[in-house]
Amino acid sequence: MYLVSERARRLEPPPRLGRLREHLGWLLESGEPMYGEVIETVVDVDRAEDVALAEALAAARSRDEDPARSEDLSGVRRIRE
Repeated sequence: MYLVSERARRLEPPPRLGRLREHLGWLLESGEPMYGEVIETVVDVDRAEDVALAEALAAARSRDEDPARSEDLSGVRRIRE
């Protein structure tokens, strides 16, 4: 997760920026302060199989919080830092 100032959120980025990393790089080059927060488990959802993985991880988390749930998540790989 990235945290930027209110001023940075109001800036109009150049149209050449297409990806988040390009936008973040532009903010840094512009001198804007940035902060990041580490999130334990992250899935970059840009393909259909990524959505399935994210849904399986969410279900696993729900199951861990509610022992009454018994979904089969075999084959799901958790990504830990």
